[in-house]
Amino acid sequence: MKVKELIEQLQQFDPEMRVMTTQTDPTDYNYKVDIKQVIEGNCLDDSGCYDEDGNEIDLPTFTEDDENWPKIKAVLIDIGDV
Repeated sequence: MKVKELIEQLQQFDPEMRVMTTQTDPTDYNYKVDIKQVIEGNCLDDSGCYDEDGNEIDLPTFTEDDENWPKIKAVLIDIGDV
């Protein structure tokens, strides 16, 4: 999802509503968690990037020394520890 798509989705709700995340763990327990912060971060790290269906996103492979490394950015919604 891109930022503009997120904005379009959020515009359909009352701006005073609480925003939370939801995540289901492998045991099917569902967590609903407040957002700790929203930051710009790097997609490429040791944890991988996944789409809404849980499929790993196929990103180019770079090393930290590569000139394109810092250009693979994403808005990260930090929910802290679950």
